[in-house]
Amino acid sequence: RSRSRSRSASPSKPAHAPAPLSFTPADLATTRSPMQSPIKPSSTSATPNTHKRRRPPSPHATSSRSPTSSPTKPKRQRTSQSATSDKDADADADADEIYDRQIRLWGAAAQLRVSSARVAILGTARGLSRGLAVEAVKNLALAGIGHLSLVQLAIPNQVEEHDEDGKPTNFFAAAQRAHEHGTSAANVLEAGARALNPRVALESVRVNGGSDMRAVKDVLRGHDLVLLVDAPPSTAVAVNVVTRELGVKLLVGNVVGMNAWVFADLLAHGYIKETEMAPESKDAEPVVVRTHRKSTYVPLTEALGVELKHAVPKPRDRQRMATVTAVGMLALLRYWLDHGALPENACEEDRQRTWNAWQAECKRHGVEFDGVGQDELMHMYRGCKGEINPIAAMTGGILAQEAVKTIQQKRAPVNNLFVFVGDIASGEVVALGSKDELVGTVKDGEEEKQ
Repeated sequence: RSRSRSRSASPSKPAHAPAPLSFTPADLATTRSPMQSPIKPSSTSATPNTHKRRRPPSPHATSSRSPTSSPTKPKRQRTSQSATSDKDADADADADEIYDRQIRLWGAAAQLRVSSARVAILGTARGLSRGLAVEAVKNLALAGIGHLSLVQLAIPNQVEEHDEDGKPTNFFAAAQRAHEHGTSAANVLEAGARALNPRVALESVRVNGGSDMRAVKDVLRGHDLVLLVDAPPSTAVAVNVVTRELGVKLLVGNVVGMNAWVFADLLAHGYIKETEMAPESKDAEPVVVRTHRKSTYVPLTEALGVELKHAVPKPRDRQRMATVTAVGMLALLRYWLDHGALPENACEEDRQRTWNAWQAECKRHGVEFDGVGQDELMHMYRGCKGEINPIAAMTGGILAQEAVKTIQQKRAPVNNLFVFVGDIASGEVVALGSKDELVGTVKDGEEEKQ
């Protein structure tokens, strides 16, 4: 008691309470993932950025006052060369600040490839208005793609319809269909991407996809990579022919109800693979071995024609590759190509056709699955004409991820068919006709020169 009284009686220093936490938009933006780097607030923001780097004086800048001039003499205007130099220096400093975490993650050379890349996202009005396209555009814009073309494909003799069911997944449209405002789906994507990252060069194009695909070929010429979103396999085959003729790499993504698939035709693609080796001792650091590898891809028609019973002779290896997930998706794609539409679960004729396609695909690959009947198969295909929001978000993220890996030439991209099943939240990669081989070991400093 005496101790407590003496404490209360003696004057004590006022306690310094911790300052209340305050967050600025720039602070909150740092919680994004590396692919979703925050956009730097503008200079007119209410909260000034106190951590902005000081730009060093430009070597091309001219002096504003000569040594012999009087103090009251007006300053001389900067030359155009000086203004351009200062503007470039500001742009470089801002880019380093915006993409700082990405540069730390995968290096300056890889980020430079991303900032120099020309990517086209191609789809019908329905495809571009769905969540898969929106998610892919969002991730690519935040990654800092240099030029992004949003190409809306108009198929002759087909009505351009926007996906009413996909409206909730298109957060760029602000819960409104694009055609209600007289705006194309490509324009909606362009506006949304520009709001996320104004540094990305954006354009939206509407092109007619005739039988010869000549107009599509003219639009896609000069791009490094094409992403085809939510298009039927017949359109994917036609676009694949065009990209092959142009020498442009292609990624195809599609959401079918609870399932999704991504196909890659990256022509001849070289990349660097990093393998972490176990350290020699307990105290030693793990050794990372970098190797050059080269993958040779095949077009979609050739991939769908592969018979695993010939490509993979050993039954055990074939059974490991040709799973229910993989064969089920291949059977659905075969049905889609043959009948021009996805099956209706409630239609008995479609159910029988789907079952026939499944049996033919199992026989073609030389595999059998006990316990998979017609009901189990149709349960896998249920709602395949719709789009589930989480499936679309996941597939759009994977599509953008594979695009970034392809552009950077770091890490192995999908080779060559990725299948995702939402029921089990699992995906598989099946190599259909593609090959991957070792080229050599990467020496120190060689990666930056690639």
